[in-house]
Amino acid sequence: MKKSDFVRAVATKAEFSQKDVRELLSVIGDVIIEAMKDDEGVKPFEGFTFSTRHRDARKGRNPQTGEEIMIAAKDVPVCKFGKVVKEAVA
Repeated sequence: MKKSDFVRAVATKAEFSQKDVRELLSVIGDVIIEAMKDDEGVKPFEGFTFSTRHRDARKGRNPQTGEEIMIAAKDVPVCKFGKVVKEAVA
């Protein structure tokens, strides 16, 4: 489902304008990203948790040359799905 299809479906179901739904989704996304930048987990909906996970620095290998390289430590975004979502999809 593309974003435009998602916006249309939410607008129809909630009886909002598509413009309002697009703006709301943009704000929700911004709030989730800001919370993740501050190392906070976010549970915006039942069955969804957004957070970050720290990855330590590690050695890797350049697949083209086989040369060993150092991969820097970084925080990566993570989305976990809860029981409600897993059961609905299964």
